[in-house]
Amino acid sequence: MITKLCDACKKEFQVWPYQKDEYRFCSAECRKKLPRNRKPMKEKTKEKIGKANQGREYSKVIREKISKIKKEQFKNGLTPWNKGKKVWIGEKRKNLKIPNFSGELHWNWQGGITPESIKARQCLEYEIWRMEVLKKDKFTCRLCNKKGGKLVAHHLNLFSKFVELRYSVENGMTLCRGCHSKLHNKKD
Repeated sequence: MITKLCDACKKEFQVWPYQKDEYRFCSAECRKKLPRNRKPMKEKTKEKIGKANQGREYSKVIREKISKIKKEQFKNGLTPWNKGKKVWIGEKRKNLKIPNFSGELHWNWQGGITPESIKARQCLEYEIWRMEVLKKDKFTCRLCNKKGGKLVAHHLNLFSKFVELRYSVENGMTLCRGCHSKLHNKKD
């Protein structure tokens, strides 16, 4: 444990070594006593905040404010973070020789043992059929009339027995997950 002085009451208090930079006060009461004007942020803290905000989408108003502030900063002599750095160009990426480890070249290839029913449900044609069925029924469950949510495209004629009707839009109907499971439980 490390001993520190409270910034408000100047009383000694103890913290763990990894907390020495985080804690300035001995209690919540002392923290409330001092005004809100805080010390300038450390570089480590700025980096953490930057990483947390990375990829964040801002509203148009906020983007305009940020843009205005940045333009002012660059007029006053601040240089952009990426000035002079090399940019990764797509052409370089194309020339890289990345080995293909799919299919028979993959370390866990087991001779193409995926069942035909799974292959049929994972193909593009199945996804197109599913979307067409959902559009046909206007994304509404046919049994309970629930609109949206987790919907399933159900085959009227069995998927396994009627291969020629697998991707026929007339052979499908939209059901919510609850109605779909009830429908299958009745058949058993």
